[in-house]
Amino acid sequence: MNESWEGFAERMQRLNPLFELGRGMEVGELKPYLQTILMQVLLAIFYRELNDDEHRRKSDIKYIVEDTIKQMKLLADEKQIERITSGLLYSGKEEYSQPFEAYYYDEVRQSWETQVFRYVTMDDLYTNLELGQSIVYKLTDVAQEMIFMSREMAEEFSITIEQLYSIQLIKNGNFQKATRNLDHLISRVNRLMAKEYSFGQEMINNPKILIIEAEKQRADNRIEIEKQFEEEKNHFRTITSMIERTKRQNAEDDHIHRELVLLQEKIGHSRSLHDRFAKLVIQNISYEM
Repeated sequence: MNESWEGFAERMQRLNPLFELGRGMEVGELKPYLQTILMQVLLAIFYRELNDDEHRRKSDIKYIVEDTIKQMKLLADEKQIERITSGLLYSGKEEYSQPFEAYYYDEVRQSWETQVFRYVTMDDLYTNLELGQSIVYKLTDVAQEMIFMSREMAEEFSITIEQLYSIQLIKNGNFQKATRNLDHLISRVNRLMAKEYSFGQEMINNPKILIIEAEKQRADNRIEIEKQFEEEKNHFRTITSMIERTKRQNAEDDHIHRELVLLQEKIGHSRSLHDRFAKLVIQNISYEM
């Protein structure tokens, strides 16, 4: 088979949810902006989930939609806002709460298959239907994949967000995914460290650079920067303690134990890099002062 077909079905299953986002919604003049609005709504839910913010009910998502539209300097009536909110939670009528569907071609079976997916699902940690509570939503793996596809292009997430996401993955028992996410964190710290080192060398060789790049001068907010690094250190300690606790709880499971050992090694490497980065930043701030 031609190499262009290799992994084709898998590629399409990653792309279909993005292609289908907002498709078929009748929202009038908002139609050209719909995917952008919905992507921002997914990001808002994602960050709330990372920060253990349970304001992720349908009413909360409706408010996020409304606020997003305002932020984007667009206009929408109540009916449009309700339609966009419902259209993210399920396909078709609310009473059926159907998942979304999309076709993809499977190059191995040489047949068309149907992909069934959702963008959000019930968060069991925060929802108690027996007490008559409203559903608290969280992103599905499909929606998270969309966000991380965009993250790979935009490199938008901070060290803290990467750490919080790792904590969330460990809580949910996704140890392999947490290990892969630490690779993103290591890559992020390496890139930041390379930039910081280059800036430090340039500052020593040509102090006039401080006049040109005024935004790099961080002497005035050194305390805030040190506080941020301390917060990130605390996140690493939280992750380490979670891994140790999980290892004790799964001492008899060799497979989980191996995954946790690998995760622990990644954490050790990440912490070491982070400490070196923090020292480099503080050293450069001293030069600036």
